[in-house]
Amino acid sequence: MFRFSRDKRFHSRISFEEFVQAAVTLASMTKKARPSVSVEILTTEDVRTHQYSQVTFMADEVTEALKGLKSYLLEEFTDDVWSRSMNVQLKFTDEVDSKLFMICLSLDKDESRSMKFYGQAVEQELVDRIHDSFSIPSLLYKVGDGYSKPSAFNLAFGQKLTGIRLK
Repeated sequence: MFRFSRDKRFHSRISFEEFVQAAVTLASMTKKARPSVSVEILTTEDVRTHQYSQVTFMADEVTEALKGLKSYLLEEFTDDVWSRSMNVQLKFTDEVDSKLFMICLSLDKDESRSMKFYGQAVEQELVDRIHDSFSIPSLLYKVGDGYSKPSAFNLAFGQKLTGIRLK
């Protein structure tokens, strides 16, 4: 398993072009290592779906709300889709593999300076290539841990679900 973020320095936002460049590069190296991989871009384009997409607890209410996620092929992902999306997630899965292979690249417009990379059941050679391509600090980017601060909605939903109140 790996997790890290590529965070833009100087308070500037990651542009559509930067995200697409990272997505195409990641797709190319993943498909080279695993030809049977499928690629999908999931977006949240309404506030309700966006809020529930940040919830880390699974419940019937969350599952129902996540039906509002929109799905696109990489080739269908346009600047127009980017503009109306609050969250964009590039997801790679491999149904041929019996393990739970998955790679994800996501960007939440609330944290538009950070592209988050996550992978599970990924062979080490591919993990190394991903790290070599995206987790090297530069003048424009720094590397983070890939974790987001919980949103107020996520915190409130967790408190509602568990009954636990944090001070």
